[in-house]
Amino acid sequence: MLHFAYDGSIHGDWVAHYAIRLAGRLPQPGLRLLHVEDARLSRGRLKQRLERIAAECRMLSVPLEVGIHPERQSVLATVSRQLNSDTKRL
Repeated sequence: MLHFAYDGSIHGDWVAHYAIRLAGRLPQPGLRLLHVEDARLSRGRLKQRLERIAAECRMLSVPLEVGIHPERQSVLATVSRQLNSDTKRL
C-alpha cells in the first residue's frame, strides 16, 4: 500500500495520477490517500477532486482508502500521526 498525502491542489492532482500508477505496481496494490482539512478548499471542490481520483483508481483496479483528518498542531504532525497509527496496526 502506498500512502499519499494529498493537499487538494492542482499539483496534488498531478501527483495523484502518478501515485495511482505506482500503487498499482506494488506486490499488494493499494493507495491510501491522506488529506488534512483546509479551510481554503471547499468541501464540494474536495469531493469533486476525490471522485476523479477514485474513478482513476477504479479504472486501473487500484484499491483506494481515503482519510480526511482535522489539522492538529500542523499538517505534518497530523499526517505523521496517521502514518504512525498505521504502523502500529501492522
